[in-house]
Amino acid sequence: ADSKVRNKETIEMLDYGFNNTKLKCLKKKDEIVDKISFEKTDNDYANVVLKDNLCVIEDKNSKSKKYNFDISYSKYDLPISKNKRVGKIVVKDGNKIVSEGSLFLDREIKKISYLSFIKKQLLNIILN
Repeated sequence: ADSKVRNKETIEMLDYGFNNTKLKCLKKKDEIVDKISFEKTDNDYANVVLKDNLCVIEDKNSKSKKYNFDISYSKYDLPISKNKRVGKIVVKDGNKIVSEGSLFLDREIKKISYLSFIKKQLLNIILN
């Protein structure tokens, strides 16, 4: 009898959750959220992208909220592979954290050789 009561209560609780809340996606997977510049590398910059969709759970009856996004970066050494986590994005509703996501670069970043660095500098001087 106890398991039937527990099952009924669990179903009621899930029904309540599905009927009163919604999932709102704020940013999509692979969406560009920032850009990082690099010196002495094969690329001058890389786009910072989300690994997964960034979503929050909201009440169905509440009006749309304005969220703040805080981006923080980890310390990293070159080279940086495309699949290496470089930071995180935190979604806040006021001071309350409501969601987090991992940030990655959209391309690999490698140190350039001394010769390539000089060539790049000369091209910048000539073209500018």
